[in-house]
Amino acid sequence: HWADNESLNFLDIISQNCGNSPIFICCFARNMLFERRPHWGEGRENWARIELLQLTTHETAELIAEILEKADNVPALLQTLLVTKTAGNPFYVEEMIKMFIDEGVIETSGEQWAIAAERLSEINIPQTLTGVLQSRLDRLSDIERRVLQRASVVGREFWDSTLADLDDGIDLPSILGNLRKKELLFRKETSVFDNSAEYVFKHALLRDVTYETILLEERRNWHLRTAELLIDKKGKRRDEYPAVIAEHYEKGGEIEGSANWYGRAAESARRSHALEISEKYFIKALELQELGLNELAIEHYYKGISINATAPEPIFNMGNAYYAIDKFDDAIKCYQKVISMKKDFPSVYLNMGNAYLDKKEYSQAISAYQTALEHTPNNAAIYNNLGIIYLEQKNQQEAITAFKRAAQLGSICLLYTSDAADDLLCVDLGGSRIIKKTKQEIRETFIFFFQYHDILITVVEYITN
Repeated sequence: HWADNESLNFLDIISQNCGNSPIFICCFARNMLFERRPHWGEGRENWARIELLQLTTHETAELIAEILEKADNVPALLQTLLVTKTAGNPFYVEEMIKMFIDEGVIETSGEQWAIAAERLSEINIPQTLTGVLQSRLDRLSDIERRVLQRASVVGREFWDSTLADLDDGIDLPSILGNLRKKELLFRKETSVFDNSAEYVFKHALLRDVTYETILLEERRNWHLRTAELLIDKKGKRRDEYPAVIAEHYEKGGEIEGSANWYGRAAESARRSHALEISEKYFIKALELQELGLNELAIEHYYKGISINATAPEPIFNMGNAYYAIDKFDDAIKCYQKVISMKKDFPSVYLNMGNAYLDKKEYSQAISAYQTALEHTPNNAAIYNNLGIIYLEQKNQQEAITAFKRAAQLGSICLLYTSDAADDLLCVDLGGSRIIKKTKQEIRETFIFFFQYHDILITVVEYITN
């Protein structure tokens, strides 16, 4: 259920093309997989889907007997407690038994285990699996808990070398060994990084519970430190981790570092033709534009477009990013490219008109705005901007007509500075900043302006009323 679509597709390819080979594929998943891929695996020869249900009361009792086989007998009180509390969840059964070992209810030091059932009344038994895991964490020594917390920031899988920033003088191999004995961690036979031992939390839920015990500020600092440590790693699979590094920067609050590494992840995806993964990474990178980091956003737009040059939306967005940093020529090139790909894209004509307006290339701006009106004939902002152009060209009658239409469509009355009016305040009905707030202020300013240009005050009163 955590597999990406590329991995699932790869399994499909194997099953379709290796039917005559002695291959057995066993995939474990939660039901959430079939929410993404409802029919995944169906239609294949020799394919079967097996639903693993909760253990029955009898099966739970068998599991308890198997785990506690070294005990002379399992008291009925303990067995009933385990069966009723765990609701057929085998992981819950295991963790609850280990909690009883930690609490001294079950003594495992000798060859034969001893169970002190009378102690059950002396301990607080959590009501949930999360509570049981939390209780186990509480029983650890301070340094053991510290190591486990630091590991949880790295992820469910981690490396001993990523814990190097813990307090000096601790015997890290010994502590990790103790956590393995308590079956909180497992060690993998091989590591993807050189000179590092690789470990994994026994269960994802255990990692999550541990992670939630860390203070937010400390969590952010550790994420940033983890990103730095992973960048310095060497190994045959080092290049597979840019997305992980990006996520650590993101959770550490380092936006630019996150965007940079998401971009690297996308570039890696491009090289492997993993278009779907690239799209996911670029969506994260595009958030830069909303944060106002337009130049960095443009870099990622280019990378995304190099992977998928058939979609006009990213090119349009890149044009908007250029416009935001006053690179109007580059913005116009992007908009023209969008039009060549998809003529029915109303927003691109308005934005291209705005770019020409800022360049004071009024004839091109008028042409773009008129095309925009063919798609959105009731867009007040377009009429407003046309009015601005006509004022700059001293075409008073056309300006009146355009502003009057903008006002009819409910545009807000604003102000802007006009070169043609010798820096006097001019009418701008299409912006988003309200400079003059009261009707009287607007009326007085408009009357002054229109008198200066010898335009009828009645038109001003029509607009401001």
